[in-house]
Amino acid sequence: MNIPEDKQRLRKEMRKILQTLSLEERAKESQRIVKNIVALPLLARSSTILGFIPMQSEPDLGPLYDGALAQGKKVAFPCCSNNGQMVYHLVDQDWRKHLVRSPYGNLEPNKDKYSPIYLPILETSMLLVPGLAFSPMRQRLGRSMGVFDRFLAHKDLNCFSIGVCFALQIRKTIPLEPHDFTLDLVVTESQTY
Repeated sequence: MNIPEDKQRLRKEMRKILQTLSLEERAKESQRIVKNIVALPLLARSSTILGFIPMQSEPDLGPLYDGALAQGKKVAFPCCSNNGQMVYHLVDQDWRKHLVRSPYGNLEPNKDKYSPIYLPILETSMLLVPGLAFSPMRQRLGRSMGVFDRFLAHKDLNCFSIGVCFALQIRKTIPLEPHDFTLDLVVTESQTY
């Protein structure tokens, strides 16, 4: 097999594994992940959090975003264009009321309500990155669209990147291609890599 085939096989395997996680387990483990991110000294130093709205199988970081907004931090979520480019939009405490379905089927902030945030972000910031699988070496397997890898490749990106996943998504290694980025940290409910 070649690397693209290895990635597709692993994506299929991970989707099956993630289906075994009940809603109750997802909620419980998501709370533990939020607690681990809150414990990072970087969060206290960050004035901007570039987050994500979770798909059904991803950790729900809503309490993290709410807490950051209550502390006066900026929180932004991505909107994806038809050409696969992401632009983050700053949100407020009512962000849950202003989500819309994207052309790709995931939820994103309403672009008519929320302003875009442009790069470079000059203040200390953290970028929270979802995925299907991660390794202890902070490698990431996405969903195959490449939107996060393209965003991570942006020459003006000035963010500390943190992969966010459940412990069952950690694999010893991830098949990588030249365009795949290694993250600064990976946080699960049980460990930080």
